[in-house]
Amino acid sequence: MLKIKPYRSKKYLHWVSNQQCCVTLSPGPNDPHHIKGRLMGGGVKCSDLFCIPLKHELHAEFHQIGWESFEEKYYINQLRAALETIELAFQAGFFRES
Repeated sequence: MLKIKPYRSKKYLHWVSNQQCCVTLSPGPNDPHHIKGRLMGGGVKCSDLFCIPLKHELHAEFHQIGWESFEEKYYINQLRAALETIELAFQAGFFRES
């Protein structure tokens, strides 16, 4: 089985932290939260690409109540939010070669 090393980028995490919160839409700084769920499995933290910006208080609440309760409470799909964040990064030119 091919072992894939997750993408890690402090620069990307910093960029995510400066985006608007996925729940409140308030500007950063926010916490970059690595999404998890049924499809993400467990063990190794997922790629830094699968992060969403959350206000610090919401990030703490997320870890207290769990992802299913959080998604239901705030009407958010964290996978969709991560894909939208990646799309914003492409639109902003984050992944362009220098």
